Amino acid sequence: MAIAMEEIDFLAVRTEDGRLASVVQIRPDAGANAPEAARAIKSLWLTLLAAVVLGLMIFEWYQAGLAAELDTELLDAKASLQGGKSQSSQRMRLYALKADGGFLAVWDELSRALPDDTFLTELRMNQGQVTISGYSSQAAHLVRILDRSPMFSGATLIAAIVPDANEGKDRFSIRFRLRNSLLARPAEAGWKAEQ
Repeated sequence: MAIAMEEIDFLAVRTEDGRLASVVQIRPDAGANAPEAARAIKSLWLTLLAAVVLGLMIFEWYQAGLAAELDTELLDAKASLQGGKSQSSQRMRLYALKADGGFLAVWDELSRALPDDTFLTELRMNQGQVTISGYSSQAAHLVRILDRSPMFSGATLIAAIVPDANEGKDRFSIRFRLRNSLLARPAEAGWKAEQ
């Protein structure tokens, strides 16, 4: 079996005790850097893995700190709004309103609870009390529907149900309260459709 010159990397002579006495490099670059390159690649992968883990830990730490800070500010804002103080920042006031079933939460619950053929022309909120007006083909059942909502209670008609020939539906006006409202809203908030 013949060995081609390209298959020989080096020639070595061993002494009787097994030590290398002489080494002749035929291809000096062959395999010389392979162990070093493998170590470098492993070390780069380990560095990359450590950087990713460290980045995730820093991100989690930052998010936890931010959440704790917002919770503290939210509690302060709620306390200041409940105590009637007006020193809380506008941002914290909005956070507090969002956390306590504010205007958007009421709007969301109404869109879920009311029948599809019902539409509102007016929605007013004042200190946990909500007044709505609009048109529906099921106007007589709306009080019962609203009372079944986990967010509303004490729904009552505040005006007679009146058929509207133009809309082909009944006009209604209903007042109800928010359950578990934490904030007393000093100013009236409202929305009215342009007719």
